[in-house]
Formats: sequence, structure tokens, C-alpha cells
Amino acid sequence: IPAAKKGCIIYANDLNPASYEALLKNAKINHVKDKIHAFNLDGRDFVRKMVQLSSSSLLESSITDQSIQGSYSRPFTHVVMNLPASAVEFLDVFYGLYTSHKQLVLPMIHCYCFSKSQSPGDEAKQQVEKNLGISLKSEYSVHCVRDVAPKKAMVCVSFKLPESVAFADIERRSVELKREREDHSKFHKNI
Repeated sequence: IPAAKKGCIIYANDLNPASYEALLKNAKINHVKDKIHAFNLDGRDFVRKMVQLSSSSLLESSITDQSIQGSYSRPFTHVVMNLPASAVEFLDVFYGLYTSHKQLVLPMIHCYCFSKSQSPGDEAKQQVEKNLGISLKSEYSVHCVRDVAPKKAMVCVSFKLPESVAFADIERRSVELKREREDHSKFHKNI
């Protein structure tokens, strides 16, 4: 709602039906219902849908959802993954997601997570890198948001979605993940 009040067009999602309804109600109360388009989908499905809608080849023919028809004018440029308990686990949705949509500008991702480390920023970056399957080399920043408990911080890692993730070979990544799981399983059997 604060971003919508500043003039941004917002595409928001929440799997919880009560939260989804509350967003619709608050958007109306705050006079920004024309700026906020809410969805009640699984997070991965929502991101996939937004990329498909952003693609210029699909834009004119596939917008049948009355809540966004006529208001969807350009691709999204930022993704805020603001559920710190599980946001990093959803980063895999971006793997290969833009392979069929190479004309789109890759977004900035703002991924929130928790850290209990003495170096929460470093540990948060490592969480993001692990879930992306690559090292963040450039165009990223780490921001410690606040302490949420003794020795537990909320951190935001912001980065430009890397081309190596966005345009990745999905089949190759599936094989890599399978190997990682097998190696992890072997390690625990040997203990």
C-alpha cells in the first residue's frame, strides 16, 4: 500500500485467503485499489504468471483476468519476497524462467530471510546463493533490517536476477539437484 500511494503499480500475492481479502479491503480503504492487483496463488505459480503476462508476445492475447485487464502496461521490475521464514526457498522458481521470454528486462529481487549468524549479512547472502545455485558476484546489496530476537536478524538481500539463472537449462539443473540430494543422502548414511 505505501508503494501504491507513491504511484507504483503493484502485483501482490498471498496464498492465505484471509490475507488476500485483507489486502483488497485495505487497498480500497487507502484509495489505491486501482494501483494494486491482488492474487491468491501459490508463490511459484504467481511468479510464473507475472513473467508470462510481462512477455510482450503474450500480453495482448492472454490477459483475460478482469482484475488486470486494461491496467497491465509494462513488465515488472522488482520482486519483493518478504516472507523471511521461507522466501529463499522460492528462489528456484527463477531458474530457467526467462528462457522463453528473453526480450524481458530481468528484475531486481529483494529476498528477505532470517539469520542467527554473527555475520548475518554474509550468511543471508550464502542462503540466497545456495538456493540460486550460483555465487552473487555483482549487482547485489545486503541490508540488515532489524533484530527480531536475541541473536536473530531479519536481512534483505537485493540483487539483479542473474542471466545464468534466468536463462538456465532446466534439465541440467534437475540433474544437478538430483546429484546434490544423492550426495547429501550418502553423507548422512555414512555418519
